[in-house]
Amino acid sequence: MPPPDVRVDKVGKAGHTIVANGADIAKCLKRPPHYLTKYMGHGLGALAAYDPAQGAIDLRGAYTANVVNELVRAFVRQWVLCGRCGLPETSIIVVPGKRHSVIFDCCACGARSAADPEAKLTTFVTNNPPNAKGTGLLSGSE
Repeated sequence: MPPPDVRVDKVGKAGHTIVANGADIAKCLKRPPHYLTKYMGHGLGALAAYDPAQGAIDLRGAYTANVVNELVRAFVRQWVLCGRCGLPETSIIVVPGKRHSVIFDCCACGARSAADPEAKLTTFVTNNPPNAKGTGLLSGSE
């Protein structure tokens, strides 16, 4: 995974933090960039938007590279790594209508585990399931 390319633009009172290679990071993690964007927005309590034309994540507010790096690491721990073997070989399965609607399926050890149903990102993932490759949304909006 490439390290986040973080740039801070001082536009307005709060500024903007741009993760220029957000799409590349998400692709390496085999997750849609929208998931990483939402996770970072929730983690910072800030507005977050994904720009598919640029492949960049825009966060409202000025944040250091260390803060962004730690958010990406936390996303990897919670939404990419297998809970049993610790390898990043999981794929996401969405089962609508169940309390544990987001399931991580590990291709390395065969373990299946559920995402925290109370996590804010779980609702977003349930409403916007990933495509078969795991790199985009099923709805087709890249």
